[in-house]
Amino acid sequence: MLKKAQKILHKHKCEVLNTPQNQKLITVITPTYNSEKFLNKTINSVIDQSIGFDKLQLILIDDCSSDNTKKIIKEFTQKYNNICGIFLFENTGTPATPRNIGIEL
Repeated sequence: MLKKAQKILHKHKCEVLNTPQNQKLITVITPTYNSEKFLNKTINSVIDQSIGFDKLQLILIDDCSSDNTKKIIKEFTQKYNNICGIFLFENTGTPATPRNIGIEL
C-alpha cells in the first residue's frame, strides 16, 4: 500500500494545498470520503486542542468525494496554513492509501 501512495504523490495524481510542515510537534492525518456531514466538527476538534493549534498540523486526504468535502477542506486550507488538503483525482476504494499518503508526506 505504501508504494501505491508514493506512486500517487510522485506521478502528480493529486492536488496539494498547503504543503505539510515538518517542524510541527504533532501531525493529525485524516482520510476523507463524502464526509461533509461531520467534517467541520472533525476539523474544529483538532483546532480546539488544548496543546495549541500552532503546534499541530492537519493533513486531510480526500479520496475523490462526490459531496462538498473538497469545498470544506479548501475553505479551511485558505484560513489556516497548517491545514494541508490533498485531493486525489481517482478514488482508491480504501482508507489505507489516503492514510499512507499522509504518512508519506
